[in-house]
Amino acid sequence: MKMKYLFFALLTAASAFTSCNDSAPDPTPNEPCVTCENETIVDSLFEYEAVVKKHMHDPTSTPKYILSISQKDLTSGESYTIANDSLFLPCPALSQEYQEIGLRVKITGYTKSCTNVIGDAETRPFYGRKLELIEIKKY
Repeated sequence: MKMKYLFFALLTAASAFTSCNDSAPDPTPNEPCVTCENETIVDSLFEYEAVVKKHMHDPTSTPKYILSISQKDLTSGESYTIANDSLFLPCPALSQEYQEIGLRVKITGYTKSCTNVIGDAETRPFYGRKLELIEIKKY
């Protein structure tokens, strides 16, 4: 168990010294993750309770599976609270095993300074924060 904490501490230290070169959130269809200029770690989450939600801006779009840590969202159905600090777009994207609306999970990872990564300009404002997902498990 101590090795797990040491690994997490080393990853935190290593990630603190990295940054990205792109400006503003720039989703690319061929890349699963968004990047931002001078992207930094905002906070770390260790085995944090979250729930899987699905975001689709129209019926023909490919759904994005997102994570919410909002207490309200942990007990609600398909809806979610629109926010930057409790709604996350995971990077890498969730695997098929975790693409189930309402699935409760424990996540370990880093919240990034890259915000407004969910939504679309035509129907609603942008919101959500990038989450560098290190580990996810069902509970």
